[in-house]
Amino acid sequence: MPAQISLNALSYRTPDGRLLFDHLDLSFAAERTAIVGANGIGKSTLLHLITGDLPPLSGSVSRVGTAALLEQDPAPFAGETLAQRFGIEEQLARLDRIVAGKGNDEDLIEADWDVETRFQAALELMSLPPLSPQRHVKGLSGGQQTRLSLAALVFCEPDMLLLDEPTN
Repeated sequence: MPAQISLNALSYRTPDGRLLFDHLDLSFAAERTAIVGANGIGKSTLLHLITGDLPPLSGSVSRVGTAALLEQDPAPFAGETLAQRFGIEEQLARLDRIVAGKGNDEDLIEADWDVETRFQAALELMSLPPLSPQRHVKGLSGGQQTRLSLAALVFCEPDMLLLDEPTN
């Protein structure tokens, strides 16, 4: 079944009591779709409702497939390494143990032998140069950090990407 997101009678009230959505019905498939509106209208909140990060006041969100969200400010964890941003630090440590002759049976069974190749391919897809997974995110420019965050989402192979202010 193709990826799809459906909002059914979705209502949401902000913590200060403002009603943002009242019985919103909306469906879209895994294709380029834009949600356009003035600042403060609730576009970011809607994305967080879609991903399940926020619970609706009423109604429901149905997702077929996986969705990944690129936040407006994707670099709040600039102290982390690229491997941490991609969620591959354990896989890289596992491979290091195997190469050093210290791997156990679980390491051999669970090893993702292509993880670094896929990591570099995701960087290349976002026009980033080859980078060490141990490099710290804070050493990259703001634009590179945004592209890195997008590469990390693409690396996870979601069915849909949700981009909040993608041109910022």
